[in-house]
Amino acid sequence: MKDRFDLEQDIMCLWHTADDIKVIWESIYDSNIEWTQDRIANALLGLEELVNARADRCMNTFEQVYRLSAYASDDVKEARKKVASNLCGTKECPNKFKEKDNE
Repeated sequence: MKDRFDLEQDIMCLWHTADDIKVIWESIYDSNIEWTQDRIANALLGLEELVNARADRCMNTFEQVYRLSAYASDDVKEARKKVASNLCGTKECPNKFKEKDNE
């Protein structure tokens, strides 16, 4: 199980994206490499995937540290079901109250 120091590290890694963008920008303007529209688009799409992966890792660490979603104890999961059932009035709850434990 990850701890708050892992979470801090993952949050700090999110800032690496600015460095990644700067490297690409410098390469476009200050190198002898030919940057076509296609190459620029591919670089930006790659950055998008990298940012999404970093954010997903950060969110997963957050859920582990605070024992949310799939990392919650069985008691907490059962309590959530009871609260959601009471809020909804039925066993079938709207999406905003559904558990994310199976993701």
